[in-house]
Amino acid sequence: MKNPTGLTPMKHILSGAIILMVVVASVFFVDNLQAHSQTRGQLIYKVDDPKSDVSFGYGINDTGREVAAFIACCHDQSLQSLESYRDFNHDLLEAMANETQSQEKVLPFKITFRQPLSEQAFAQFANNHNFQITGYTIFALQADGRIATIGGGPVDGELIPRDTLNMVLDSVEKYSQESGGAPQFLGWVDITGEMTPKQALKLTYDPRIFAVDAIEAHLQLELTNERLQEAGIPRLLRVRLISQGFEQVDQIPLASMLYAATHKGVVN
Repeated sequence: MKNPTGLTPMKHILSGAIILMVVVASVFFVDNLQAHSQTRGQLIYKVDDPKSDVSFGYGINDTGREVAAFIACCHDQSLQSLESYRDFNHDLLEAMANETQSQEKVLPFKITFRQPLSEQAFAQFANNHNFQITGYTIFALQADGRIATIGGGPVDGELIPRDTLNMVLDSVEKYSQESGGAPQFLGWVDITGEMTPKQALKLTYDPRIFAVDAIEAHLQLELTNERLQEAGIPRLLRVRLISQGFEQVDQIPLASMLYAATHKGVVN
């Protein structure tokens, strides 16, 4: 995603160690912000919705050993385009929740909050909803105006690993101080987890939530033996690809785009 302002976010991973995130290019390339894709491998499944400015799909890389998926949208990065993306996802989610074959399957979903949540509010949200949390994102605003993006997740049953979080925040503060002042901790901006479409649909009514992204879940349902067979993929390879699932899913940075659209800047 292009960054017209030139602002460059820092990104840390919150786990057993502090790591500077390096973004690895996907085997798929989005050639413009209107979501037309190209692939170095074999494209298997693709959906374009010009009305919502959404495009997504998946294919097999040029080695024939991995399946990768892409999601693109929102060419102008405006709040209106983000709302269109949200509405598309919620319509997709509603269809999945009403479909007998998918409504009780446990699938991956990403939840983006309207505003960053404090630690207490985030913990309360997590405790109030019964789904397996796999990750989350935290924002901090640095003195130079850049956003520090901290990615983390539960460790050994602990929702927020306190010691590791403190280490990461100390790193962010040190960097910000070198840039001219103390950072401002903004809070939790999204959460990823696994649940059924019926559970996920209920979350769309929570006023704290901007969007529940259902496209990855939809793509997982579409990674089928039938589709791979139609594409001419050999039987043994089909079995292996379905068993291992997506090697990666290139998603849009919705929380960053939403923060930018509502705070007169661009963070991605």
